[in-house]
Amino acid sequence: MNTGYTVHTSLAYVAEKIRQNDSDGGISAGTFQGQECLVLKGGSGDIRYTTYIYSYKGKLKELTLRDGTDASPSDGKDILAVADFSVSEIKPGLFRFTSTDTYGTTASVTISERSRQ
Repeated sequence: MNTGYTVHTSLAYVAEKIRQNDSDGGISAGTFQGQECLVLKGGSGDIRYTTYIYSYKGKLKELTLRDGTDASPSDGKDILAVADFSVSEIKPGLFRFTSTDTYGTTASVTISERSRQ
């Protein structure tokens, strides 16, 4: 029953995060402490922050840091158990996310930033 649930839930989670943070230049593929990740930039007033979504030690994690703050991948909040999660930017504003759950089920989704259209 769980086969496929986690992999699709992890991709739906990432898609929603992109929709919530869709601003020109606010979304990119990158790395955080050596972990491939989705990078979401934001802020309020003079305070700037970055949210990283990545896989670390079998978990999809999310970590939001005020810019200039140091942290390690283990500091992120656990979202779901995953065997693998990858992010690639196919072209500016177009991203492919691939997730593999602990049962070996893999799925991908391609998402475009609306703010770049």
